[in-house]
Amino acid sequence: MCGRFTLKALPDELERRFGIRIALGSYKLKNNIAPSEMIPVIPTGDPSEFVWMRWGIRPGWWSGSKVGIINVRSESLRTKQVFNRMFNEQRCIIPADGFYEWRNEGGKKVPYLITKNQQLFAFAGVWERDREGLSVAIITCEPNMPVRKIHYRMPCILDTISESTWLNEGTTQEGLLNLLKPMSDNLTTVNQCKVLL
Repeated sequence: MCGRFTLKALPDELERRFGIRIALGSYKLKNNIAPSEMIPVIPTGDPSEFVWMRWGIRPGWWSGSKVGIINVRSESLRTKQVFNRMFNEQRCIIPADGFYEWRNEGGKKVPYLITKNQQLFAFAGVWERDREGLSVAIITCEPNMPVRKIHYRMPCILDTISESTWLNEGTTQEGLLNLLKPMSDNLTTVNQCKVLL
């Protein structure tokens, strides 16, 4: 599960890395992005600038937490009808430069920051127009070896080439599913955190 992530890149870094504009007035560097916050997203459809969505999908039938569905298992994308529709029609990428996972150590939950060699990357996601507007969830998969020591799931992190394939409306389901895997072990950096800022 991914319950917190970071996005500390400057606006020009984001624009350079992803090739689209970001509205400066709405963007703030964040070291600890939580569910229900508005985050910049690139949806399918070749947008010219980032689209702001709330992290946490709350479909009409949802009666769970106020936050909504923040993560979707990659295995559920084809088997659960609500996610299958999003998987086919409403995919997106979510820029980030790190995410947090917690491990229970001596009765305390200790946070770890996981990065892709300190570089900007993109989570695979799906989005929805729910009762409160546009919302998004991060897709998760089995973890790679460094993350497995901390948690049993991790976000699907796309490489740069896979990002355009993920957003391409013509990519087959099989082609899309092949992209949903953990990042390479050798690109993964894991650091214990004292506190979350």
